[in-house]
Amino acid sequence: MCQTKFPTLGLALIPILIIILLVSPKIRSLYQINTAYIKITKIPPSSTNQNTKTNVCLPSTNLRRQSQCLLLKQDFDSLQNIIDLMPADSPIQQMVVVQLGNVYRNTGHEQEAIAMFQDHNAFIHLTRWGVEAYEAEEFDSALILLTAVKNSTDKSQISDSTEQEAVFDALSTLANIYKAEKNHAAEIAVYKTQLSVYPDLAPLYQSYIYRHIGEAYRSLEQYDVAQTWLEEAQQLAPNDSRPTYELGRVTADQENWQAAIQLFQQAANQKPSISEPYYDMGIVYEKMSEPEAARQAYENAIALSGDKIYYRQALGELCEQLNCLDVAVSQYCQILQLEPDNQDAQNHLSTLQESNSTNNQIDFSCSLINK
Repeated sequence: MCQTKFPTLGLALIPILIIILLVSPKIRSLYQINTAYIKITKIPPSSTNQNTKTNVCLPSTNLRRQSQCLLLKQDFDSLQNIIDLMPADSPIQQMVVVQLGNVYRNTGHEQEAIAMFQDHNAFIHLTRWGVEAYEAEEFDSALILLTAVKNSTDKSQISDSTEQEAVFDALSTLANIYKAEKNHAAEIAVYKTQLSVYPDLAPLYQSYIYRHIGEAYRSLEQYDVAQTWLEEAQQLAPNDSRPTYELGRVTADQENWQAAIQLFQQAANQKPSISEPYYDMGIVYEKMSEPEAARQAYENAIALSGDKIYYRQALGELCEQLNCLDVAVSQYCQILQLEPDNQDAQNHLSTLQESNSTNNQIDFSCSLINK
């Protein structure tokens, strides 16, 4: 009785084991991957340990160990074959993709690394690499890497929140590169990609993107289009001074002086600590032939940001016209204190001194300010 009971029990367990194998996705995928790898490497299934004598990585269900072995042996073809047979975007596949991508990157095979990360939607690692290049001022490399992220997002849906954040950072950095290069058409295209990838952004973030698109169109002198985007940005973030200020600049570009003054004043009221609206107001008042109002605006800007040399330059030149020479000289002396080699300030002081050589009340040497 005892001799027939155990074989019968063993036979009864076989269907249960088969069910477990079929039901469990993780066990099934590991089994499929191991079987596939055995086919690729043409190693008998009975061999389950690494054969150090033949210098070959033998199959194992421990994929981390298997991938490490292949990486050490630099058997990239076999490793690529395993990656292609793994469940798409699974944690195991991503792990191996990152390992192989980093090996390519660290051994100078940048194109292979980019292709590896791009083909398998490893957005976080591709973005991190691109941002690192940007921060290191390796702008050519950053442009290639971050463009790869953008091209991937054009083809793939991004659902993971961490990946979404990484891609957002990548696109923002890419747009900054294009802006610095004055490639405003490409900059606009990147920001529009951001809007399509993230249609449910918070209003403040949407306003940020709309504002930058508006600024880019302004740089292209497409003022009507720029105004439309900036008005939308202003509606999305009505308490943010930046869209209002940029809208004022576009309005001034179109020589709608009074409307521009109102927008600059509105921006200044929204955020009293910013100086730029006052400076632009000064420029507009000069265009309107209102020099005293311009002088007051420049002085307001300097009171908020006295280290801006071009603010003091504008006030100095205006005061030369208004014949308030003591103020003009004071501004040029302040500029030289901030920037001793400033040639413009030195030239203005020399010219004023030559034309007012008999005026002993003005200190053209800047000795009082330098004290």
